[in-house]
Amino acid sequence: MLFYGNNVMKIHLIAAALIAVFIFILSTAYADLICVGCLTGWPQKIIGDGTSSPAIGDIDNDGDLEYVMGGGYGDNRIYAWHYNGTLIKGWPKVTGGYVISSPALADIDNDGDLEIFVGSYDGKVYGFHHNGKLVRGWPKQTYGKVYSSPAIGDIDNDGDLEIAVGVADKNTKQFYVWHHNGTIVRGFPKTVVNRNGLTQAGWGQFYQTPALADLDGDGKLEIIIGNDNANVYIWRYNGRNFPGWPQNVGDRRAHLSSPAIGDIDGDGDLEIVMGADDGYDRTEGVVYAWHRNGSIVSGWPNYVSYGPVNTPIALGDIDSDGRLEIFAGTIDDKLYAWHDNGTYVWTNGYRELVDDKGLGYSANGAVIADINHDNYPEVLLSTYYLNWPGNPEYGKIFAFDRNGNKVPGFPKALPNMALYSIISINDLDGDGDIDLSGGSKEFAYVMDLNTSRYNATNVEWGMRGHDVRHTGLYTRN
Repeated sequence: MLFYGNNVMKIHLIAAALIAVFIFILSTAYADLICVGCLTGWPQKIIGDGTSSPAIGDIDNDGDLEYVMGGGYGDNRIYAWHYNGTLIKGWPKVTGGYVISSPALADIDNDGDLEIFVGSYDGKVYGFHHNGKLVRGWPKQTYGKVYSSPAIGDIDNDGDLEIAVGVADKNTKQFYVWHHNGTIVRGFPKTVVNRNGLTQAGWGQFYQTPALADLDGDGKLEIIIGNDNANVYIWRYNGRNFPGWPQNVGDRRAHLSSPAIGDIDGDGDLEIVMGADDGYDRTEGVVYAWHRNGSIVSGWPNYVSYGPVNTPIALGDIDSDGRLEIFAGTIDDKLYAWHDNGTYVWTNGYRELVDDKGLGYSANGAVIADINHDNYPEVLLSTYYLNWPGNPEYGKIFAFDRNGNKVPGFPKALPNMALYSIISINDLDGDGDIDLSGGSKEFAYVMDLNTSRYNATNVEWGMRGHDVRHTGLYTRN
């Protein structure tokens, strides 16, 4: 009887072990089950809400692409995965605060590998090698939380790259630029002051990603950024104001979006495009376009029906006329589109981000690429729907063609996954198809468009900040 009892106990133990293994397998596979159409190995679990947008690049120079992303609100980690969803050795990295900032990638030491730069709520800007080791001279401590995503470029034309980022702190309100080795660039940090030369009280923080562009053709890059005090700044490489700047957009509490830079009217000069809110109760949104000298482009600014335009602007030539269209998503389920002269691209000026159930979705920033092979770019954007209180959150990816029609097969549904980051258009697994990578609440996902062939020359605005350096500058590949 004792022998029988021992066998029964063994059977129970084996059964319990098998159940535990099954639960483990189920839990690891659950992500795939809820993401119909995702690439094999995706989505991957994170802790935060996925508001950090991914950067896709060959960080270790092995010929394959890797996926780098911060965890977002509620998560102090920076993640790096191989294309198949396996974590890269040495990752994730843990910081001292939430990682809302989106990583930027660049080879700052000329070793053939891409370094990773990202900010954190702990006030630091981190630089990592592909293996997770810190870049020499980094991290750098600032005085405030770093929501802003770094932008990287050779601003002084000396052959080395610099890293630019803003800081959110109601007291200091500073903007930083460092050399690749972590030393501060002369003339920085910049401290926001009012018209009397005094430090602003309360307002003036930098939440958005700066843009880098050579506005005057001297070979050096200007730095373009807005703050939450209705001001748009342009600084030269040495910290001096660019002629005609800063510009003020009205109410001192207005928040600016990340800037988009491009020759929107085809005149050979670059224009600066930014979204904003009305600053008072943030119920009205507006989009501005300036010439490089600070004068307003004819036909601008333009207003939206409701809500702030704080998501990044995207630029692209969707009708192939040699001039750029301007795209802005809003929280009230709309994607707006204007020609360079401020006239509407589509009837009523927008397309609604509404699914077949009548649910309206709030927009993130748009990306632009030809995904249906008609030789014209389409406009895509990730969205989120918050069904309060206590109900599941949803997210979908919408896509519209140049005429404003929904692309067949869209919106792509990601049930129970609110999509809070801007998507990246890439071919992550190298199979020739287009992949859409992004962050959602508790997941990093990759949607596989297996009927759309990837061609880098057909991508006009492929990710947050246009490119992995976050320059915010429109260029064709």
